[in-house]
Amino acid sequence: MQEIARGFQLMPISLLYTIIFLLFVNTSEIGGT
Repeated sequence: MQEIARGFQLMPISLLYTIIFLLFVNTSEIGGT
């Protein structure tokens, strides 16, 4: 559990960018249609 928590502390930025990217693509598809 500690390893996962430690890795999660190092990854929030990349994770955040990934979520924003997915949301952006999703919105683009909806707007494109």
